[in-house]
Amino acid sequence: MKRLYSLLLLLLTVTGINTATASHVMGGELSYTWISGTTYELRLTYYRDCQGINAPATISISASSTCYPTPLTIVATASANSPQQVSPICASVQSNCNGGQFNGIEKWEYVGNITLPGNCSDWIFSYTECCRNGAITNLNQPFSQSSYFWAQLNNFDTPFNNSATFAGNPVPYLTAGAPVQINNGAFDADNDSIVVSLSAALGNGGVPLTYAGFATPTNPITTLSGITIDPSTGNVSLTPSAPEVDVIVYRIDEYRNGILIGSSTRDFQVNVITYTNALPTLSGINGSASFLNTVCAGDTLGFTLYSDDADANDSTTIDILSTGLGSVVSATYFGGQKDSVYIELIADGSLISPLAHTLYIRVSDNKCPYIGTQTYAYQIYVNGCSADVWPGDANNDLSCNLYDILPIGLGYNASGPVRTNASLVWVAQPSTDWSSSFASGNNYKFADCNGDGIIDSNDTLAIAQNYGLTHPVRLANSTNQQNSLANMYLISSTDTAGPNSTVQVDIRLGDVSAPARRIYGIAFKLAFNPTIIDPSASSLQFSGSQLGTPGADLMTFVRPDWTNGIIDAVAVRMDGNEQTVDSTIALFDVVIVDNVSARTTLSFDLLGVRAIDAGGIAKFFSIINDSVSVNSGTTGIRNPFIDVVSVYPNPANETLRISGATAIRQIVVRDLNGKIISSTDASWSGTSIDIQSLSEGVYFAEITADGNVYRKKFSVIR
Repeated sequence: MKRLYSLLLLLLTVTGINTATASHVMGGELSYTWISGTTYELRLTYYRDCQGINAPATISISASSTCYPTPLTIVATASANSPQQVSPICASVQSNCNGGQFNGIEKWEYVGNITLPGNCSDWIFSYTECCRNGAITNLNQPFSQSSYFWAQLNNFDTPFNNSATFAGNPVPYLTAGAPVQINNGAFDADNDSIVVSLSAALGNGGVPLTYAGFATPTNPITTLSGITIDPSTGNVSLTPSAPEVDVIVYRIDEYRNGILIGSSTRDFQVNVITYTNALPTLSGINGSASFLNTVCAGDTLGFTLYSDDADANDSTTIDILSTGLGSVVSATYFGGQKDSVYIELIADGSLISPLAHTLYIRVSDNKCPYIGTQTYAYQIYVNGCSADVWPGDANNDLSCNLYDILPIGLGYNASGPVRTNASLVWVAQPSTDWSSSFASGNNYKFADCNGDGIIDSNDTLAIAQNYGLTHPVRLANSTNQQNSLANMYLISSTDTAGPNSTVQVDIRLGDVSAPARRIYGIAFKLAFNPTIIDPSASSLQFSGSQLGTPGADLMTFVRPDWTNGIIDAVAVRMDGNEQTVDSTIALFDVVIVDNVSARTTLSFDLLGVRAIDAGGIAKFFSIINDSVSVNSGTTGIRNPFIDVVSVYPNPANETLRISGATAIRQIVVRDLNGKIISSTDASWSGTSIDIQSLSEGVYFAEITADGNVYRKKFSVIR
């Protein structure tokens, strides 16, 4: 039986590698682990070509954010197990790391603790080393450029987070003309949703480096037919076409409840060389072409994987690198020239999740002196799979809450068997399966909350009655997910307000330049400070929503908790038709109380955002929140959305238009610090200003009209 590895040995390679040996660090990555409070362990993993310069004894890692202007620095020291040799060579030869003749690679790890002064959404941990290898071909003037390794932490929205990381070591060599699948084993211990992408190489200060003519950050290697990457597994597929030395950067973004909470990268030098070796391969589950499977909690899932190698004389070895499933995987290896493995998974209830658990499995051959290796990702969904219906738990996820409205919209007007002895009482009720199921695998019967044999708005009565309750049988959907380039954001009608003032918060999804496509429904929580608003005069409503017309083709649900300052809101279509959205989906009207005693901040925050398409596939967006400064001395604040002056489009790209019922005399644009960016005189009721020179961000337009100054907030998005 072979070992259960936590390291990925490297990919392929070649004879005659000497032409591209590095004189400096080959690559590295930064990661962090939460310890307690605001204290984190920082870890720099550093890869060194054994023919290059020596690894440092200590390194300095900096931490910076917009919240705390003075950067922090810690000294990290090499761990006790450094260095480790991770050379991709066969067992019968020696690398130059220990006196041999073949190219070798060392892995160093530097560790230190840092205590942050507070919580901020944009902490950046970074380490810079000069200089890159002069032999690099996909960057301009590489020898004059530094390597910049970084990770981002949002401990404002998620104070207790561990960074996503890589289960395997990077691939240092690729063979020209050989198709290859590279997988670094992107992994998140917190089981957050992750998105893997190719990103730009950075230099000193985190400045993007300039690529040579043939290369871009997303296509950093010359290939026969381009590069593809699976954002959920990190599988990179390509066929290198020419010998060269390239820098490739892998990025992992992790999301929790739709909010970006962290990012990490791996910056690494890859040599494309000439070498004859057919790479070993792995089959899908049970010899099929499928790399997906599902298991019910408490059940056993067993499957076999088979290796192969087109080089008839090569033997293969299979190793499990990272399971994403704790210790529940057992493996039996059958050995022989072409190895195979039987994997058995016993899934307990703690593993139930709407996200897939990923098994990273490596297959290696015994080619000498340089072995060939590929890594494959297998995704396993763990569901509850209970047959009973709990009235109101329409999505079969243990709880009755806002997210249960979405499946009702998906299955609206569908019919099936009436549930025997149905009631709205929160107990497990045996139910006959309907003929249809959602994309999650859940049967339609769960959305028939009242058990009358039809899915319609009457089923929301069970949700209203049992809202907030949970049941002991842990269930979960295996809903696939897509990450969108669109933003979901809040825009308040003013940046300052006083007692008895009205503030309108525009809840938007997408914009003209990056619309949110294929939207069928969305659920979210809107959080705010309940002590400074008047609940009797405040409301959230979907009238005018770009998603549809409430009561006609749109089912809406709004449940405010004014005491705790949170509103659960849902809008889902009922006709099967998806929408492309680039504007307002809801409005939140807020009236400030009349007894504000001091300056404070009224923050508006989107939480727990969950959108779906017509197939029930979840979609995730980048979230942009907003806030208003409330001052007891501020009076006469007028609502720009319903007042005499309008600013549009918002967000804007090239041109900002201002119109109103009275004559506009002047428009002054300021940044968030109050600095004047531009000033335009006008003498008519409508005008426009050119904003092409503005960087992405939030600005204020001060519009003088009819003796009054109206202050409007707007965003620029490219």
